[in-house]
Amino acid sequence: MLQRTETTTPGVEQRQQCFNAICLQFPDWSLHLLSEGDDAEPTVFEANNCQYGLRLRFTLSCTWSRWSSEFAVQIVEIPSDIADLPGLVSKSGSDPLEILQQLDMHCRSSLSSSLKQRYECLDRMKTRFPEWHFVVESEGTETAPTVFSASRYERSATFTLPSSWSQESDDFFVKIEPRIDQLDVTDVGPSELLWRLDAHCRSRLKFSAGVELSPTHYAMATEIMMNTEGCRLGVSLQDLRLFKQIVQDAMREAIVENTSPGNRQYPQHKFEDCKVGPSMHQVNDNVIKPVTAG
Repeated sequence: MLQRTETTTPGVEQRQQCFNAICLQFPDWSLHLLSEGDDAEPTVFEANNCQYGLRLRFTLSCTWSRWSSEFAVQIVEIPSDIADLPGLVSKSGSDPLEILQQLDMHCRSSLSSSLKQRYECLDRMKTRFPEWHFVVESEGTETAPTVFSASRYERSATFTLPSSWSQESDDFFVKIEPRIDQLDVTDVGPSELLWRLDAHCRSRLKFSAGVELSPTHYAMATEIMMNTEGCRLGVSLQDLRLFKQIVQDAMREAIVENTSPGNRQYPQHKFEDCKVGPSMHQVNDNVIKPVTAG
């Protein structure tokens, strides 16, 4: 985003406002400022959309204003399957935002249903997992797969969505490095799979030797608990699933032991049964208290 300074003239300020408005209204487009311009030089920037394979260069003249058409649009990159874009640009209105809006709508409508769903899947995963770093390795086409990777916790998951993939199918491939043998990746979609990987990695962090939760987290939890009525406290289904994963990992690493106070012996067959598991007291003593002991 461009910022106004004391030396910014009204003409330059209007060009800055145009650039900033495009940044806000078109978050899926990457904006690159090539020349901020001044009273004698034009403002030049590029708008790039990797999903469409389209890159435009806008040149706003030094006399440009919101009520004039003194600017130029150059198509730097164009997909081969959308050949009518040059004609669309020449017929568009005099406002750069209007041109970009019409081009965006045209390109979006030209995408195949499968390609749209693959892009939407990636967008949802980015929104759901903002802490993960996503890299698009291949955008894909109507016949070629879409390939992207997500990395965090010193692990990476590379997803390959074939051209036949849809939201209703599990027809995709994933490669997790380093490999995790105990992670169940069957009968789930890409987003649910990444959720399971995230839950697994988070649970491993809690029980790794020498790793402690941040004091800030303890302070935030204490503040919430002290100032919230009990009837308003609760957990989501996703939180419950994550907690189950944490306990299962603790069981595999023998962190939870079948011990009970006094002479109250908990049946071993129940302790080892995956459908029953340890008692709530054992989970509290061996999992909840050690993790939350601030």
